[in-house]
Amino acid sequence: MTTEKRIITAENNYKNQIERIASEITSDKNIRLVLIAGPSCSGKTTTSSTLSKMVYEMAGIVSHTISIDDFYHDVVFLPGETFADKDFEALDSIDLDLLHKCLHDLALGKTVSIPLFDFELMRRNGFRSTITLKENEIAIIEGLHALNPEIYENFVEKSKIKSIFLDCNDIKDTHKNARLIRRLVRDRNFRNADAFLTFTLWEKVLHGEEKYIYPFANKADYTVNTFHEYETEVLKPYAEVLLDEIKQDSIFIKEAESARLYISHVNDIIEKSLIPDDSLLREFVG
Repeated sequence: MTTEKRIITAENNYKNQIERIASEITSDKNIRLVLIAGPSCSGKTTTSSTLSKMVYEMAGIVSHTISIDDFYHDVVFLPGETFADKDFEALDSIDLDLLHKCLHDLALGKTVSIPLFDFELMRRNGFRSTITLKENEIAIIEGLHALNPEIYENFVEKSKIKSIFLDCNDIKDTHKNARLIRRLVRDRNFRNADAFLTFTLWEKVLHGEEKYIYPFANKADYTVNTFHEYETEVLKPYAEVLLDEIKQDSIFIKEAESARLYISHVNDIIEKSLIPDDSLLREFVG
């Protein structure tokens, strides 16, 4: 199979999964909220966008995407504390009272104001938008805790909700290296972070996922595997440069060697220019 055909096949495999979900959502006029959750770098942003476009093309349904991150409480740093010291993945870091009210009112067609959380100021800074769901509109709610029943149970009728769990599963990967490679590349390209910082946060990220995401994965109505069969050939040259930053005396050398071993089987490299503009992989390479 040629490189071009492999890319097309992988992209279609992903989009076909979303298309099936979009088809079922558009056929159920009761749906008001679509909840999307997944571990770090599982592709929540692209999946939300792709789903939004598909339900519009299929049935003219307009989507409003809402991030649970905007419902963080204002952050107060104690003397000596840094960003890395805070547990932003804990459920109590979210203003649940406000989130419950917003979801409840959205599902009933009431007007709600969505807060804007400023990650530079580490506090809310006004409002991102004001939304009133009309008859042919839905809200896509994405975030770490989106599948946790404490977010919606007792506040929104079950018949008004569909939920999606995303993951990135490469059958050749037994240590979640596929997502680690994605995150290393994304953090450098979009967050100006070096490999050491990514590895520093990675253990906490994995711990949070096991505690806050995976226990609720089986509650989702749909599961989507966002791994693209050609992605390692795209990400490898970026990842190699970053992994070289982790030296032999680093506390993260074992994790770095595991990631190196994971990408070592890749011989061919696929240029970024060959990736479709709407590909999920653009989340990582730009």
